Amino acid sequence: MGLAGRSRAVFVLDALLLVVFVGGSRLLFRGLVEWLRPGFERRRRVRIYGAGDGGVLALRELLNNPKLDRAPVGFIDDDCVSFGWQARRRLSRRSAERERGPDPAPRIPDPAPRIPDPAPRIPHPTSFLFRPAERIVTLTMTKRVLASLALLCAIAILQADIAHAQTFKVQKFDIKGDGGTDYVTVEPATGRVFVSRSTHMMVVEGATGKVLGDIPNTPGVHGAGIATKAGHGFTTNSGDETVTMFDLKTLGVLKQIKVGPGLDGIMYDESDDKIILTNHSRPIGTLTAIDPQSGDIVATVELEDTAPEGAAADGKGHIFVNNEGKNTIQVIDVKTWKATASWPLAPCEGPTGIAYDKPSNRIFSGCSRTSVVLDASTGRVVASIANGTRVDALGWDPSNKLIYIPNGGEGNVTVVHQDSPDKYTVVATVPTFAGAKTITVDPVTHNAYLFQPERGPVPPPAADAPPPPPPAAGGRRGRGPQGPIVAAWFIVITQ
Repeated sequence: MGLAGRSRAVFVLDALLLVVFVGGSRLLFRGLVEWLRPGFERRRRVRIYGAGDGGVLALRELLNNPKLDRAPVGFIDDDCVSFGWQARRRLSRRSAERERGPDPAPRIPDPAPRIPDPAPRIPHPTSFLFRPAERIVTLTMTKRVLASLALLCAIAILQADIAHAQTFKVQKFDIKGDGGTDYVTVEPATGRVFVSRSTHMMVVEGATGKVLGDIPNTPGVHGAGIATKAGHGFTTNSGDETVTMFDLKTLGVLKQIKVGPGLDGIMYDESDDKIILTNHSRPIGTLTAIDPQSGDIVATVELEDTAPEGAAADGKGHIFVNNEGKNTIQVIDVKTWKATASWPLAPCEGPTGIAYDKPSNRIFSGCSRTSVVLDASTGRVVASIANGTRVDALGWDPSNKLIYIPNGGEGNVTVVHQDSPDKYTVVATVPTFAGAKTITVDPVTHNAYLFQPERGPVPPPAADAPPPPPPAAGGRRGRGPQGPIVAAWFIVITQ
């Protein structure tokens, strides 16, 4: 896939961070050096006239008495040999004293012998500049340490950006078959993926795209709920207002459960061992709970919206339901089967897909253009995520801390990393196929799956065909005529 799976923003940010960090580190380095520079460097600079015994005494006093506010920087003397010997002797003695500590008793300085001049005297005073060796060593070490720290910080920042800029591979398999689609659902125990196809449910091997089976007679099917422990699967069939209960091993139909109009979303609440349905019923939307062992309806909850979408459970007796029409999340208490709270989702509009992360206690709500993250204890929106349009589901990989948001309008998936409970980073925009707006993630293999039929051009209407119907209430037209299906793309995203 090359660079196609990486967000362009990552490369732009890397370039900007590199320029800013390199330039800023140099300025910071200079500022730190000035700030850490010893007091010696900030005193008024002076030269000492005479490099003999008197000059050495003056040097000693100036170095040891900061109240004088003078910094000796050199000698003026006509004897360069005397200067070299005396200065080196003084500096080496100071270094030795630092290593062994102060003498127990004052020492009487030895008389400074004169070394015979090997060359003629310099006939006029000469200026000899010096910087104490220990000052040079201190500043050199400071510069080296600061440079090393700057380099390590730069490497750490670049490594963090590279780690976030993950690469994903995309495989597409044409699984053939007729019918449109809505939800796809993975069975983690086997790696099988259940793909809705309008009137039947296809069962596909996730890793290879091989068709393993088919569940017929599911008119208007939207999705599947998998109760592995009970060994049963369920489909929501809006066409005849029923739920099909089938055997997971044989895929044979066990029961047709009459529920009511508006069947749409479905999920399995493992902690409460219930199949949960979200229904676009009238005059108000509802949530239905089904016993996965018997297929009996155990509860029906009235919601505040006619368009409830995805649902997720926290394992602590609560179910969260996205309301697409009112842009809210309702909280359902599974003990009483009553709605106990309603949380606004702004800036989210049209919430559909949903997931819950137990370790961080966060709810992820997939929305068009801007998805949101909520604190599941308070309902407060703690983060927002920029994504595409026509989002109709959401995938969550808890091990890799990755959120998958399918953008049907753009034909790609926004992949987001959970850096912390309240911080999220887009790590990739993965191209898929135009119209692919639902997704499922296998927590075992970490693969993400989508499905979308590809259609050919719409055939021209017959000469005697009636004109298209007028727009519905609100000025919105229906889907309109569609071309024939020419391919049925089963899409697999891997890392």
